[in-house]
Amino acid sequence: MIPARHLMDPWRDTLLTELRLAEVPGQRIGEVLAEVDGFCADSGQTPQEAFGDPVAYAQALIAAHPPEVERGVRRYLVPTAQMFGTIAGVFALLNGVDAVAGGERGVLTAGELVCIALGTALFPGVLALVFRPALFRRRVAWTAFLVAVPLVLAIPPLLWRTPALHLPGWALLTGGLFLLAVAWWPTVAGKVFADRVIDPRTGREPFTPPRVLIAVVRWWLPVALLVAVVVTAVIR
Repeated sequence: MIPARHLMDPWRDTLLTELRLAEVPGQRIGEVLAEVDGFCADSGQTPQEAFGDPVAYAQALIAAHPPEVERGVRRYLVPTAQMFGTIAGVFALLNGVDAVAGGERGVLTAGELVCIALGTALFPGVLALVFRPALFRRRVAWTAFLVAVPLVLAIPPLLWRTPALHLPGWALLTGGLFLLAVAWWPTVAGKVFADRVIDPRTGREPFTPPRVLIAVVRWWLPVALLVAVVVTAVIR
C-alpha cells in the first residue's frame, strides 16, 4: 500500500507549485510525483539528493514537455467575468438590502461604479502577475501585491459618494443575488479544485488540501455577505 503523503512536504510542494504555475495538467503532475517517489524508494535517496533543486527540476520538465497553455483573451475571459459579477454583485446586493430595508430607491455611487469598472479592467493583469513564478517565489512581494490590490479598489467608493445610478431596491437586490450566484457557483460547486493531481499507481490524490481550506475558499464570500446583509438590515 502506498502511504499518503503530507501536503507540507517542502520539496514536493515546491515542485508541485512550480508545475501548477506553469499550468501543467494535474494528471501529468501526478505522474511526475509518482516517478520521483518510485525512484527514491528504489535508490534510498531523498528527492533533493536524487533530483536536486525542485525549481530547477520543474523547469527542466517544463522545458522538455511544454504544457499546452490557452492563450489570448479566452484565457482570462471567464475569470474576468466572474470578477465583474463578484464586485458588481456585492455592491448591488448590499445597496439593495439597504434600500429595501429603508423603503427607498436603491443607489449606486460614482465611486462604486468606478470600482466595478477598474476591478474588471485590471483583473486580467492582476491574474497574470499573481501566477507569475518569479513573483510567487518572492513571497513578501507576492503577499504585498495581493493586499495592495483590494486596498486600491476600496479607494474610489470612499472618495466619490455622489449618487450616479438610481434603481428600485428590489432590482438591485435581485440583480446582486443573480450576479453573485453566477460568479460564485464554480467555486461553491468545487470546480476550483477540478484539475486534481492523481497518483497513477492508486488512481487517487496523493494528498488533498485540508478540508478547512477547501471550506474557506468555497464559502468565505457567501458567509461574509450573509453577515453583512443581516447587519445592514438590523441597523436599518
